[in-house]
Amino acid sequence: MNVSLDGFAIHVQDVERSLEFYQRIPGAEVVTHRPGHIAIIRLGKNTLNLVKLNLQPPFHLEFEVEDVDALYAAFQAAGFPTEGQPENKPWGERTVYSKDPEGNHLEFSKRED
Repeated sequence: MNVSLDGFAIHVQDVERSLEFYQRIPGAEVVTHRPGHIAIIRLGKNTLNLVKLNLQPPFHLEFEVEDVDALYAAFQAAGFPTEGQPENKPWGERTVYSKDPEGNHLEFSKRED
């Protein structure tokens, strides 16, 4: 029997603000949206659930991408905020970072071979 991760849920205070942010990621598809309660976004084979809750600590999400530099260019064209430019990490990944409106940390990376 194989088990695989289907998605993530993060707790947000403003579902609509977070939905507007995440649906700007290239390839993002809104699967479900119950205003004020939950939004589910498909990213590749997985889902990201934005769930309305009052309190939460910052969360760190890691996204695997095919081309970090192309994604960065798409983010710049769309006005999607990033924290700096893509950079090579000593552990063999090329990465660019962002934060969502709730303060969650986002990492978009590709393992360099």
